[in-house]
Amino acid sequence: GRTLYYTVRRGDTLPVIAARYGVSAQDVRHWNNLMHSKLDIGQRIKIVSDAGPVQKRSAKARRQGSAKAVSAKR
Repeated sequence: GRTLYYTVRRGDTLPVIAARYGVSAQDVRHWNNLMHSKLDIGQRIKIVSDAGPVQKRSAKARRQGSAKAVSAKR
């Protein structure tokens, strides 16, 4: 796999970050010598994965998708 570095943002959790890259939280802890799952905002963590990140939908995209779903029901 290729090595990537991810900068932790507010609201990020280890399991969510791991899922974005298709790896386990345990692997991320191992690669970064973490003894626990606590992350600090701004912390750079190492990820080893062949997959790129799975993009989250933005709040705007979620709102637009909801509005389209409501319109379709009418």
